[in-house]
Amino acid sequence: MGDMATGQHSVRRVRRGEVGAAAATLARAFDDDPVMRWMFGDEQILRVGLPRMFGTMIRRFHLHHGATELVAGAGGPLGVATWDPPGRWRTPWWRTMWAVPSLLRAMPGRVAAAQAIVTAIETVHPSEPHWYLAYLGTDPSAQRQGIGGRLLRSRLAVCDAEAAPAYLESSNEANVPYYRSFGFEVTREIAVPDGGPTLWAMWRPPAAR
Repeated sequence: MGDMATGQHSVRRVRRGEVGAAAATLARAFDDDPVMRWMFGDEQILRVGLPRMFGTMIRRFHLHHGATELVAGAGGPLGVATWDPPGRWRTPWWRTMWAVPSLLRAMPGRVAAAQAIVTAIETVHPSEPHWYLAYLGTDPSAQRQGIGGRLLRSRLAVCDAEAAPAYLESSNEANVPYYRSFGFEVTREIAVPDGGPTLWAMWRPPAAR
């Protein structure tokens, strides 16, 4: 999908040279996220590792799908959304192997926690073809300006045009009503074992044309 006019700013694809800036935006957006806090376990590890993790995941897992989008501001991305197309949410083993060294450096000593979250999520992931919203984040300096809504509407318009559902896991219960306002509904709670956090699986059928 190309640029989508949205008033003052535009929604467009993330370019390869913007991966670092996009990752930094997501890291700032997820700084106080309950799942990220539990997964990294330590404030200093999180500060250093979160942008590295997002950079690796965008570069290795999402960018090649052509559906990682940003809202651009004068100083860089104001918000970022990473989507995977129907049938392509699961990362091939060879891409995972490429990413492993970078992910190990991003979260030293926390691989088991990260794997517990991934396993809990993947075990209940829907088999029906759908667009998958892996991450959506707005820079704290740009929150409450409709940035997240612009990003959501950009890809949900594609979902509706293709008559395809959309799926996400909300890592913060406070965000569930926000996603409901875009047509998502909670289908189940995902509890990470051994005292891990809870995520809310949410599904959105395509809007009737």
